[in-house]
Amino acid sequence: MSDYGIYLLAKCYHFSKNYEQAIVYYNKVKDFTDIDKGFYHYWLGRCYYYLDYCDDAIYHYELQSVYEEDAEAINGSKYSIAIAYLFCKNDNYKAERCFKELLDSYVSKKGYSFNQYYQLRKEGKVSDKTFDRYIFYYYYSIYYQSFSNYAHEKIKELARYGNEEAIKFLMD
Repeated sequence: MSDYGIYLLAKCYHFSKNYEQAIVYYNKVKDFTDIDKGFYHYWLGRCYYYLDYCDDAIYHYELQSVYEEDAEAINGSKYSIAIAYLFCKNDNYKAERCFKELLDSYVSKKGYSFNQYYQLRKEGKVSDKTFDRYIFYYYYSIYYQSFSNYAHEKIKELARYGNEEAIKFLMD
């Protein structure tokens, strides 16, 4: 079987939620001629994430960002890293730093500072699901560091302005 065929077989195991077997086959791929290395590392990272092999997941998400050229895909890998720190490693401090970096990078590309963008969002002049997700998880990670009242109030404020993640969090 070609390496591309092995890769497709690994994805089949992956999507069948047989992550152990998917990892076995992903790791057999040697020739990446027909395989996007960024996606390869993303999928392999997902398998490790689902199995709670947090360090391996983060390692592959970091490799994903090395092979990506598109800024949006790079932010996607950074988001995956932040989520792995938050939910897999339960490291709210590293997750907070990752989400802060994502927010700063994301809003600077839009031509706003973090605070300007946040203010425009509060005023209803701009709405962006990616920004909403990043900012919610930023405050979520701060909240779970010490059950901070400040972060909880920020989450409630986000909910008042329509942040779907914040609304769901407060309803649970």
